[in-house]
Parts: sequence; C-alpha cells; structure tokens
Amino acid sequence: MYAMKALEKDVVVKKNMFDEVHRELDFLKTLNCPHICNGHWAFQDNNHLFVVLDLSMGGDMRVHIDRHRKMGRHFDMDEIRYFAASLVLALRYCHENLVLHRDIKPDNVLVDAKGHLRLTDFGISARLNSADTKCTDSSGTLAYMAPEIRLPGHSHIYPSEGYSMGIYFHELVALHLPKEIGEPEYIQNLNGDTKQCNKELKALILSLMEPLESDRPKDMKEVMEHDFFKGYNFEGFLDLEPPFKPEEGSVNIQENAMAADMMDALETAPAKEPDKVKPEDQVKFKGYEWNNDLRISRNKSSFLRSPSRIRTSISGRRISITNSENIKSQLAALERTHSKG
Repeated sequence: MYAMKALEKDVVVKKNMFDEVHRELDFLKTLNCPHICNGHWAFQDNNHLFVVLDLSMGGDMRVHIDRHRKMGRHFDMDEIRYFAASLVLALRYCHENLVLHRDIKPDNVLVDAKGHLRLTDFGISARLNSADTKCTDSSGTLAYMAPEIRLPGHSHIYPSEGYSMGIYFHELVALHLPKEIGEPEYIQNLNGDTKQCNKELKALILSLMEPLESDRPKDMKEVMEHDFFKGYNFEGFLDLEPPFKPEEGSVNIQENAMAADMMDALETAPAKEPDKVKPEDQVKFKGYEWNNDLRISRNKSSFLRSPSRIRTSISGRRISITNSENIKSQLAALERTHSKG
C-alpha cells in the first residue's frame, strides 16, 4: 500500500516553492532506506503535483507526543530508545550519502501501522559536495535549530543535526519543548532514574544540546557508541519488534493542518479549486515526473498531465491510500480516455 500526496501548483507559485518541490523529488529519487519515507513515483497535471510515498498510517510523532501529554502518560525507556535508534540510523544513512536533513522534529518522523518509524520531508535538505563541506545558509524550524545556525556568517554540518535530535529526544522524555530555546531545564532537573529517563539518556540529551558545536558528538557513529545505546542491536534493528504501536482506530493523520513547510503544504486540503497556472510558471515544473517502481513506459507520459482527471483518483482529498494495482488501473483508464480525446 502507498500514500499519494498532492500539492497545488498555484500554492507553489504563490509561495515560490519551486526549489523546494524539485529538491524534495531529487532526494526521493536518490535515497532509499528502510528508516526514511521512500518515494516511488511522481507525476503532474495542469494544476497539481503528485508524489507516491511509503504509507505510514500511524501518523507522525508530533501526534503521539501530543496525545501522550494530554493523557498524562510518558513513553517508557524501551519506546524512547527504539524511537531514538530509528532516527540515528536514518541520519547515519543520510550523512553517509552526504545529505543534511536540516529539519529534524517530531512532525517529520512518521510511524507506520506496526510501529516502524521513517524520517520524511527533504524539502529543505542539502546535498554536500564532500564529507568536509559545510552549510552556510540558515534553514530549519527555529525551536529545533542549533545555536550556530542562527549566527551571521556561520557554517554547520553533522553536529547541528545532533542538536535538533537532542531537542526531539527532550520532547520524547518531557512531552514538551524546552521552556527556553536551547535550555534543557527539565532534563537537567531530573534526579536519578525514572521510567522515561535514566542517567545515560540524560547524559546523551545534554551532550547533543551543548551550545558549542565542538562539544557535541561529531557524527551518528559517536551517538551509537554512547552508553545509552550500550549493547543495543543496531545491526538487527529491522528484526526488532517495535515496542510502540499506534492505536487502531485512532485518527493518526492530521488533515487540513496549516501549511508550515513543504510537506505540510503537501498535506493541506484546498478549500477551493486551484487558480490557473500561467504558462510561464508551468515550465518551471518541467521534469517533475519519476517512476521508480511501476516502470511505466515513456510513451505514456502525455496522459499523466491530462488536466484534472487524476484528481478524481484522490476523491478531492490531499492524501489517499492506494496500491500499485489501483494506480495501474487508474492510469490505464486515463490512457483510454486520453486516446479517445
């Protein structure tokens, strides 16, 4: 099963998000890892961009952190260690492939129905030229952004991702962000071991949230070697039974949310029909096609752009659940319609 997301082209035009949508697709084409939300297919019509992704019916970790806070229930240590290890493995893969994610936060960690986690949203990620290359522009979400990224004339690399990860780990423990940006007061005030945080996890979070980049773990390998993960089965991680599973029947996917970044925009349902996109803007979407799994022949590309027909396949919603056979049958029907027209 897959998830199919749609982005209104007029939104891209109004927000000048051309670079973001093409960058996202570029990363989906080149990255493939069980710890990230992999792409399978992309196409467009006159009004929409569509991308087919791994299905994660469990929603994102923001949903589950908020739900636990409202219930007054903390994640236990096994759950937090599993969540943390999944993200560490995802970032290790990204960094080994010279990719900085640059927007680590619970909203960008998806959960499937069985409890497996995947990192998503590569819209503002950066591809490095070499392992020593550093980023010099500011990108990310302020509450998770490392201090050096907010400084003029800065440069940053892997430890900045570690800082964002530390904020995320803080949320897993405390169920809320630090009261002051960069101040892990809640973690610092924990005395002794608790159900959700032992001294090793406390030490890991504090090391990741060090104000100076040079004082943090330099890469994900160093994080994996931390005492909090001592003896943890990273090599056999995919064979581990997830200790946390989303509640069946719960609404885990938030629709109609306000668009805060590129993937949020993909998940926002329109209140009206999209505005017509001008020809000079349409050309900026050239190349937004990709076929990783279905291997549809190149001579079918024309009907992929037939206006508004594909929209019926998502029943007016921004997110639909489908499988490859459904997509193939829909494409075949579109091809027949197109050949008659």
